[in-house]
Order: sequence, then C-alpha cells, then structure tokens
Amino acid sequence: MAKVTVLLVTYNHEKYITRALAGIRAQKFNQGIDILVADDASKDQTVEIIKKWAAENTEYTVTFLPNCENLGITKNYQRAIAALKNQYVAILEGDDYWISPRKISLQIDFLDEHLEC
Repeated sequence: MAKVTVLLVTYNHEKYITRALAGIRAQKFNQGIDILVADDASKDQTVEIIKKWAAENTEYTVTFLPNCENLGITKNYQRAIAALKNQYVAILEGDDYWISPRKISLQIDFLDEHLEC
C-alpha cells in the first residue's frame, strides 16, 4: 500500500490536466503514490486523458470515483475524502500543477517528524 494518495479533483480540466499529471509523475518519492480521481462529470476529454496517462504510467494505482452527474465542488470533495485510505493525502486540482519534484517527499518527511501536526 502506498503511503500517500494524490487526490486529483477535476471538472472540465482538459486544457490543464496533462500538466497536473506531469507534476505527479515528476515526484521523487519512493514510498508509493496512489491517485484517486474525483471527476465531477466533466463534459470534455478530462477523464479520457487521465485514463490514457494511467495506462502509460502503470507504476501508479489510479482509481476513479464513479460519477454520472455533476455534484458541485463541495459534494465532490466530500465523496473523495470519504474514499481515502492511505496515511497521507496530497490534493491536486486538475487545473493546478506542482513545480517541485520534492513537494510530496518534503511534506511527508515533515509530517512524519511532527506527528503533532
């Protein structure tokens, strides 16, 4: 089991999702990364792009939460958070991206050393 889940929250992020996924791929973290996709019924190619990326990057476990109707941001986050199982979560919205390849490792190292946080 991976130590961290990247919660990838998406809705019509077709223009941006490739860059968000590249930020995950660039991470220097050797304790495993799961990806939980909480797409809020995108009407564009967001989900198809993520599925293609997942097929090409099989070192990640990518899970898609099923959704056939638009829930809105709050309910979409609520269902995603309820589905989390790993010790840590890193939230990445589909129209955002990470610039540091050490983002996850730095945050996990800090949290491991400061359990009070």
